[in-house]
Amino acid sequence: MDLSRLYEVMNLSTVAQVLYNDNLVRVESVNESENGNMAQIVYPDSGRKATVPVEQLKETSLPEAEGEYIFDASTRWSPLIRS
Repeated sequence: MDLSRLYEVMNLSTVAQVLYNDNLVRVESVNESENGNMAQIVYPDSGRKATVPVEQLKETSLPEAEGEYIFDASTRWSPLIRS
């Protein structure tokens, strides 16, 4: 993930989805360094903390095509979009 985008995600008033190794994480802080930018993350399910390279974080996105949602035709609103 780009460092400037990570700062944007951290400052959003809505909940942003950030993944590390395909696991949902919460970014607590960022340490900028000449040796590489590192992020302090927390795994919400276990509370375990880790320090990882910023470039290894990924931002998830909602599918743009309606057909990609897991909801049937009678359900037009995703709970993720409503919240």
